[in-house]
Amino acid sequence: MGLNEQQTAKVAEINRQAALQMQAIHQEAQANHAEKQQKMAALRQKTESQLRQVLNSEQMRQLEQMRQQREERMEKRHDERVEDRKTADQRAAERTLRMSKNLNLNDAQTAKVKDLNLQHAKAMDAIHQNERLEREQRQQQVAAELDRYETELNRVLTTEQQQKMAALKAQRKARNNQ
Repeated sequence: MGLNEQQTAKVAEINRQAALQMQAIHQEAQANHAEKQQKMAALRQKTESQLRQVLNSEQMRQLEQMRQQREERMEKRHDERVEDRKTADQRAAERTLRMSKNLNLNDAQTAKVKDLNLQHAKAMDAIHQNERLEREQRQQQVAAELDRYETELNRVLTTEQQQKMAALKAQRKARNNQ
């Protein structure tokens, strides 16, 4: 992009700060998915504004071109993964089996969780298959669906099971962040 040393340093600092703030948003325990998505969108706008103050118009054009290429690569990888993806029924059945085992669900809970998992998997498929949605709209709908799913799931689980599920989720996040 032809950045000078000063621009390189400023862009690196902007990106470093944005990454730290994005990580803090992801780790907010009290915020729901939709709130996190809103905060991340605001952070992206702030970062974009800061970059515009450092880069000239040609560099911004090149940055936008690089972003578009990255988006196309990501979309291609996504399409390849979708081809190999399990059906909603398969994903729901596997998730239900794991939850039943890990949370020690009784038969009635297992039946309700199975229905919830199937509804959730189908809803997520519908969101991801909707080509009319922009990225941010898709993220908002995913966040809303996750909130709905978690609310319904918490109605089925006991307090002890909810705590166990939260602990398992935290362990999974810790593993993924390593």
